[in-house]
Amino acid sequence: MKTTSFLVQMVVLLVLGTLVAQAAVLTVVAQDRARHPSKHGFCPRVPIHCNVWNPPNQCWRDAHCPGAKKCCKGFCGKTCMNPR
Repeated sequence: MKTTSFLVQMVVLLVLGTLVAQAAVLTVVAQDRARHPSKHGFCPRVPIHCNVWNPPNQCWRDAHCPGAKKCCKGFCGKTCMNPR
């Protein structure tokens, strides 16, 4: 009987720990989006991509791009592009 009670307690602790961790991650993501809002429009489709393992990126998020341009996946890495 004691092992069943112990297992139940462990499962409850694992579930609660997972929920707390998920809530923390969602909070960080929401704060990041509030600090760096994305710009209007959608990135254009790029049908062909280079075969480089770690392509060079000219930007990481929309805030790194001038004017109305968005940070999009380009032919080889992320680059600033005009939205469609």
